Amino acid sequence: MNLLSHFPFPNRSIQILWALLAVSVFAPGCGLHRPTPLDPGKLPSALQTQPRIPDHFTTRAVLTLPDAIPPGGSLQLAGLVSKGQGLRLAALSPMGTPLFEMLATPGLVQIREAETGKEQKTRSLETLTRKTLGLALSMEEFTHLLAGEFPLPPWTAVVSEAPDVFLLHEGRHLRARLVLDAQGEILRMERIHRGVPLYALTSLSKAPRIWAIESGDHAFRLRIRYMEVLPGIGADRFLLP
Repeated sequence: MNLLSHFPFPNRSIQILWALLAVSVFAPGCGLHRPTPLDPGKLPSALQTQPRIPDHFTTRAVLTLPDAIPPGGSLQLAGLVSKGQGLRLAALSPMGTPLFEMLATPGLVQIREAETGKEQKTRSLETLTRKTLGLALSMEEFTHLLAGEFPLPPWTAVVSEAPDVFLLHEGRHLRARLVLDAQGEILRMERIHRGVPLYALTSLSKAPRIWAIESGDHAFRLRIRYMEVLPGIGADRFLLP
């Protein structure tokens, strides 16, 4: 018996609409079904504690750019990070020639070219990295990468999608998909915003940490060569002379 035949629909299109709604509500595995979040005690060990990033540290790294992004090739990075104060980063060519220096503080990012002394300013690191790399990274995310830690987004619930694959939700919004390795550590993270992938981050090595970063058509490598925790950093170190 056709359940819908008992209701007088004004036209065929509305009848079809109601039929689709009935299927979506009563069919197994329908779109309205929401997987049950994991209990806190059943979270994977990689999510049971948050990594603590040092308040102050210095770092050395190598960033490998795709040929499509100038100057291409590998850049040596020397960084200084202080929580609440900012991030200072110098980029050198493989031969050690200074290329540019960047200073990112809350609400302001300054870049100075070493050869010409020309300066550029923007309001956030996300704006800068989106324009130059096609990859929007906040200061917090970039700090985590330099410290060798995954920049996990804020989350309120974890859903198991498959063995060793977990979804991080903040309220009703999906923020990230995590893939764990055989040891239960995070191997790969896909950052998601409004259902659209922002970038994918894969750990190729833990010691030293080597990141593979994919965003759109571009792929990057970031190798953390060295990191030293500092007791503090003077505020004058976050001023461009």
